[in-house]
Amino acid sequence: MFLFNLLLRLLLALALIVPIIVISKYSYNYTAYGLSIYGLYLVCYLFIQSIFSVLNDNYSWSKWSLVKRKRNIYENLGLYNIIVVGYREDPGYYKMCLESLKNIVSIHLNKIYIMIDGNEPEDEYMIKIFKETFDNNIYKSTCIRLEQSENSDNTLIKTYFEQLDNNIICVAQKHSGKRQTMSTGFQFSLLENSIRNKNIQAIFCTDSDTIIGENCTDEMFSYFTDPNIGAICGNLSIYNKYDSVIAFLTSIRYWYAFHLERAYQSLTGSVLCVSGPIGMYRLSYIEQILKDWRGQTFLGKLCSYGDDRHLTNKILSLGKKVVYTNLASAATETPNNLYRFFKQQIRWNKSAFREIFWNIPILHKHSLFMTVDLVYIICYPFFCITYLMYVLWKGTLLDLGMYFTIVCVLGVIKSIYGYIRTGNLETILYFLYTLIYISVIFPAKIVAILNINDNSWGTSSRKIISDKVTFDIIVLISWNLLLVSGLFFNIYYGISNGISNGISNGTFLYTLIISVCFILMLSFTYIYVYIKKRTSRLYKNE
Repeated sequence: MFLFNLLLRLLLALALIVPIIVISKYSYNYTAYGLSIYGLYLVCYLFIQSIFSVLNDNYSWSKWSLVKRKRNIYENLGLYNIIVVGYREDPGYYKMCLESLKNIVSIHLNKIYIMIDGNEPEDEYMIKIFKETFDNNIYKSTCIRLEQSENSDNTLIKTYFEQLDNNIICVAQKHSGKRQTMSTGFQFSLLENSIRNKNIQAIFCTDSDTIIGENCTDEMFSYFTDPNIGAICGNLSIYNKYDSVIAFLTSIRYWYAFHLERAYQSLTGSVLCVSGPIGMYRLSYIEQILKDWRGQTFLGKLCSYGDDRHLTNKILSLGKKVVYTNLASAATETPNNLYRFFKQQIRWNKSAFREIFWNIPILHKHSLFMTVDLVYIICYPFFCITYLMYVLWKGTLLDLGMYFTIVCVLGVIKSIYGYIRTGNLETILYFLYTLIYISVIFPAKIVAILNINDNSWGTSSRKIISDKVTFDIIVLISWNLLLVSGLFFNIYYGISNGISNGISNGTFLYTLIISVCFILMLSFTYIYVYIKKRTSRLYKNE
């Protein structure tokens, strides 16, 4: 059975890759045929995503109704803890995060652990904000300082007894990275079960810049009535989306990343990444994988970033379902300048490429659609860019127009889909994200592959944002120079050889119109974001 499943997935992967390569290489019209097959596959993939995501959202509603009908099951489900992890967070964002925790009132909530990744004098402000937010007389809160970055069980047990009767605990430990800090929070929760016989079933994890919805944690916890579910991802949005055009388009992208992509994966129980700011995990499964997850290595180095994606992979490796619910909501911050966004994308892509080595061995445990998703993640971006490079430097104006047409049509289809689902006109601008993908995200993929063994986080803390330029800026600049020069070369070549090659003036005009439309829409977006920032309540006090 194992060999059959493996063979089936191999054949599926070949069916998704080989036709594009063969037709592109051996057809007399590389662009027309190759792009047509590529475009057809993407349209089919988008169609399946759309259907599955709608079904998953409806399933979420029916699931919640089932829980209400069997309320006794939910009420007897047990308890959950909340773990918030932060490192030198922006004070304003951190304060908003802690304030949102005050609104969570649940019979299932046991304790909230505020984990601070640092106990130096520079980290004291986070402890101060914690104390200002949670008055000891009301919330039974306390603060603990751990002097060791790698805490033995004896140290944790001793510290645990010191805060036994508190509901909200701030833990400041030596700076060791998000993964190790999260691990300390997991260990505290496991000790609660073993020492006090608490019935803690799940852990909700979030970041110190995230605003948690009032019913978010209870909604996610209800899914653990299904014993086959090991982890749940909620719906994440952006609250600083009017900071800049890049933040605005990223916020639209987030809608598709959760409501379309994760919702589609959820229907088969194989969400590939539970987002760090809004994830909940079954504690018994965390206990099984904690040591391996905490000590993950790649090419001989201990891993730091990518904790959420690897934690998801470890749950999937147990053969358990990882699902998404659109009914649990939170909001977070996103980089508001291009270079910081570029650095973030490098880190995310490094972890995505690295996790492929853990994805492939567990494919047989999950749906065939998980194989489709991996092929899409690994291969299709490079197909897209290969076609673009060929079109710019070897193709005609007609090829260039055809390429932009396929890209625009796919973007517009997604934009219309988003508008139909939300009724929000902002989603109509999603197709502009294509420009960010081509000019910023793809060079980030190149840097990620070339520098995949680098364990540095990449971006600085939000308290002191540093845009210190590193060597990767060379890749970003070189890539965009290559794109721009290729565009001008294609246009010049097309005009100068148009008559001899039978290229009509209409082709150039068509390409020009598409380019002008993009420029006009980008200009409109900039003006729109500027106006919204000036009028939005979030920014009035700045």
